[in-house]
Amino acid sequence: MTSNNISTRKLVALALIAAAMVIGQVVIAVLPNIEVVSLIVILTTLRFRRAALFPIYVFVLLEGLIWGFSIWWVSYLYVWTVLWAVVMLFKNEDSPFLFALIAALFGLMFGALTTIPYLFGGIGMAITVFVSGVSFDLVHCVANFVVVLVLFKPLWAVFRRI
Repeated sequence: MTSNNISTRKLVALALIAAAMVIGQVVIAVLPNIEVVSLIVILTTLRFRRAALFPIYVFVLLEGLIWGFSIWWVSYLYVWTVLWAVVMLFKNEDSPFLFALIAALFGLMFGALTTIPYLFGGIGMAITVFVSGVSFDLVHCVANFVVVLVLFKPLWAVFRRI
């Protein structure tokens, strides 16, 4: 067995995290741009580093199966990886405030990041999509900050035990 092999326990934990991401997203989907996925991505990245990409992409696949594969889904192929990469830059930190700020900035930039595939429809289409979502990005920013600030410590204690 090499060090690259993943244990059954770790694989099950990562699969359960992917399920929690999907359930968390679906359950509160009625609230526009209020979500727990960003928090779960942050915690999973801090705990599992590169292996956090597994639940992220399971989540992305399941999102497509639930909501349908469309142009928005293309952005999900990279947008959550952007958050993962930023968190990896701070992987040795455990400050709820720092990660609340990162989550807030991610929420604020989410619209711009997800607009990229719309450029294939022309710059006008991309600008229209981006501008129409700015108010949602502001809500996303504030909600991410509050969700991470409030839930980071208690959930980080759980994630450290996984």
